Amino acid sequence: MSTRNTEKRKKRRRRRKVKTSVKLITAVVVLVLSLGTYTGIRIYQLRNNPDPYGDISSQDLADDDSFTVADGSANYTVLNLGQGEAIIVKVGNVEALIDTGPADKSKELMKALKENVSGQLEYLVITSPAPGRTGGIGAVVDGMSVGTCVYCDLGEEGGEIREKLLKCKTAFPGKDMSLDMGVDATLSIIKPEVSSSDARDQSLVTYFTYGTTGFVGLSDAGKEEISRAFGDIVMSNVVVLSQYGASEPNMAIPEGNYSTTFIASAAKDSGVPTEELTDHLKGSVLTTSSEGNINLVSTGSVVERVLPAEEETKDSEE
Repeated sequence: MSTRNTEKRKKRRRRRKVKTSVKLITAVVVLVLSLGTYTGIRIYQLRNNPDPYGDISSQDLADDDSFTVADGSANYTVLNLGQGEAIIVKVGNVEALIDTGPADKSKELMKALKENVSGQLEYLVITSPAPGRTGGIGAVVDGMSVGTCVYCDLGEEGGEIREKLLKCKTAFPGKDMSLDMGVDATLSIIKPEVSSSDARDQSLVTYFTYGTTGFVGLSDAGKEEISRAFGDIVMSNVVVLSQYGASEPNMAIPEGNYSTTFIASAAKDSGVPTEELTDHLKGSVLTTSSEGNINLVSTGSVVERVLPAEEETKDSEE
């Protein structure tokens, strides 16, 4: 009897061991399949739709056939679009457009883009819902291949703009983030922290760095956000003034700041820049209405302005 009971116990133990082994093997198989599936999906996402809640890395760009290593310089061009703003940033074959100017200047915007952008527009950044910054969105997304679009808080009336942005390959609301534009080049987005019912107060500040040079675009930021942004900015050679050069918000730019060039996207007869603002900034302010397109080139350590050919000829004759 004892022997029989012992055999039964042995059989039960063997069955338990077999069941345990089967469970372990099943768990391992499920884990391997899950990891394989996740890895495949993640690779596909990174190649086709960069993660909207993380930095867009150089690896994401490297998967794009249009990506090339920078040729040793970066262009930062503030376009002359009247009382509106659009900035083209170009490093090698990676190009970004910050804002799209007013609707009545869409032809001028598209002409400039076709002259400066090779292939796909990698990034489109909409910093403010102001008509002078969003009017050309339709022309851009209809006329060009647009990769990643980052946009500000568009407010309750921004539905039409959001609908247009759906034509971008990837579009998502902006927060503090960095967009990789190639070797030693980053376009950073600084999201406001103010609480306001005015959508313009939610304007995104852009900060492009190439090597040890920096370019700040203040969009429609108010005094509070300008002060905060400059607290986060390490270096800057160029500042594109807030609200097309209006004095009130730009008086918040720290006195004696380290920037050497100030630009206002201002219409003729706008009164920009005021004497008060010029005195505060301790320097001259270039305006698109008097200068035309303002093209700046960074070598990574030095920023220089490139004059149009006719102006270079005129200067040499004088």
